[in-house]
Amino acid sequence: MSNDWILDFLVSFLKSPPWTVPLNNFIDQNCHLFDTEDENKFSYTEVHQRYQETVENLLTFHLDELGLTAEQFVEACAAGRVLI
Repeated sequence: MSNDWILDFLVSFLKSPPWTVPLNNFIDQNCHLFDTEDENKFSYTEVHQRYQETVENLLTFHLDELGLTAEQFVEACAAGRVLI
């Protein structure tokens, strides 16, 4: 079975409000924590971890809606990477 539709879904999904709105909200709510200093602060790590969780939760939720497993998603991405 071809996984091309999974990549098509992903591209479409990454441009859609169910993806962009929560991430933009996260960025808007946390951007004030960052400054122009060269030093990385521990708070940056905490924000990054929460961002990763947000991305993972959004992606997992939408894959579940389609009945896809994480493994199927990874396989489709790997196949798409070969085509690029």
